[in-house]
Amino acid sequence: MLPLLFQRANRRSRVSFARTTAALAAVAAALGATALVLAPAQAASATPVDAVTAVTIQAPDPAHPDTPLTVGQRFRVDAQWALPSGAQPGDTFTLSFPSPVSGYSSQFELRDSTGADVGSCAVVSTSVTCTVGPYAATHSGIAGSLYFYATAASAATGDVLFSAGSTATITVPLPGGGIQPGTGGGGWPAPTTLTKGGWQNADGTLGWNVSVPGALLANGGSEVELTDTYDSRLTLHPGSLEVYRVPIAGWNNGDWGASATRLAEGTGAGTFSFTPAAASFALTVHQPDPASVYSIYYRLDVPAGIPDGTVFANTASGRSLGDAQASVDYVTAGGAASGITLRSIAVTKQVTGDGGAPSGTFPVTVTCTSGGSPVSGYPATAAIAAGQTKTFPGIPVGAQCTVTETDSRGATSVAYAPTGDIAVTQDSPTTIPVTITNDYAAVPPTSTPTPTPTPTAVVPPTTPASPASGAAPVAGSPASPSGTLAHTGSDTTGAGMLGIAAAMAVAAGLGMLVLRRVRRPATRR
Repeated sequence: MLPLLFQRANRRSRVSFARTTAALAAVAAALGATALVLAPAQAASATPVDAVTAVTIQAPDPAHPDTPLTVGQRFRVDAQWALPSGAQPGDTFTLSFPSPVSGYSSQFELRDSTGADVGSCAVVSTSVTCTVGPYAATHSGIAGSLYFYATAASAATGDVLFSAGSTATITVPLPGGGIQPGTGGGGWPAPTTLTKGGWQNADGTLGWNVSVPGALLANGGSEVELTDTYDSRLTLHPGSLEVYRVPIAGWNNGDWGASATRLAEGTGAGTFSFTPAAASFALTVHQPDPASVYSIYYRLDVPAGIPDGTVFANTASGRSLGDAQASVDYVTAGGAASGITLRSIAVTKQVTGDGGAPSGTFPVTVTCTSGGSPVSGYPATAAIAAGQTKTFPGIPVGAQCTVTETDSRGATSVAYAPTGDIAVTQDSPTTIPVTITNDYAAVPPTSTPTPTPTPTAVVPPTTPASPASGAAPVAGSPASPSGTLAHTGSDTTGAGMLGIAAAMAVAAGLGMLVLRRVRRPATRR
């Protein structure tokens, strides 16, 4: 068997958030943080997901869609895909090919209509795998299409099965109902003039063949130099040039692998000289055999970014040989994607009033549902201080959300702007603002009533008791003044004592006066 290079050219959730602790709030306040974002939890590592939903094999000739494929024929495969809800950056999805399908190696980017990168894909012979980029962290409803080219590697009838993930399979009908056996590497007679052909290899390189009868490589006894010129965007793949001598008798309608002899580079008979140049090379076969055909094969590398359908032309020429031209329609792979930007809710805390708002934070809960199920990462909670804004991200269009302050901490009133539930729509801004305002009204002071004085009871004066009958009054005792209280023996105040002393002095004076009158002599009378 010949190597691939020798193949004949084609003929055309719910994640909970831990409540912010008082210590974290204090640290945030110390750092001067005024706006924080609560990021929903993401996948810890890349996860394979089932995303491919449909696959179609296009007929190589649209004018004859019912013509069966032939082994070795090139065709295009199209696929539709949609990421499941909750897909994260780094997730992958793969479409594996059945054995009759061999993909052309290629790499391409998935971009949305704005040019934003959604992901990247790589095609190998057995599958195409795409990796989701950071786009998934900010978008939902991500979906799109992709295409690639493949060759029919073996005969088949009926439908073929593509594997679209861990368990999913997709049944795909083949154009014309199957893949027919090809004609092998032969099918054309030995050339009598300079001929050239080209094709695209499965690894993405372009393969070229130049065939020339040995009798034309010598002209008038002189060796003929062959010049090959190719597109300046292409480069010669290192080590890919090979020269073979095939006896005309062993040509076998082009299936000459068993009779070919590979030539070495040199200067002696049966060797060749090779001189590369910019976008071309020169080659000379030394002492060519006129009974043989010389076939030259080489590959050219295609730079990245070449659009699908680009035509690369190539020309071989030589003195007395004329020109031989060939071209290759370059095919690649590609795709497109779209997504809906996820929304966020930014909750700002405000306090008003003269009543003196409490210090610290206020607990807030945001609940979001979509299609009757909680949005991944919700409900989410946060502790928000006055003047602070916290953002709750990752909310898809179509969600219904509710913002609730679960403890007003004694506020007179609590106002929400906007009021009520939040319907997240296509017209919603990327960040939906919500303000919660607690008002603390001043409480007027309470006056203390003046107590009513208690009246003092008036005690009436006591009337002295009349002396007992036959009892002689005490000499010299003055009558108690009217309207005053009698002094008792228990009155030991200073005024009482002075009164008693005065009364005793008066009584003593009266007694002396009486004695003097009794003792006065009668003669003086």
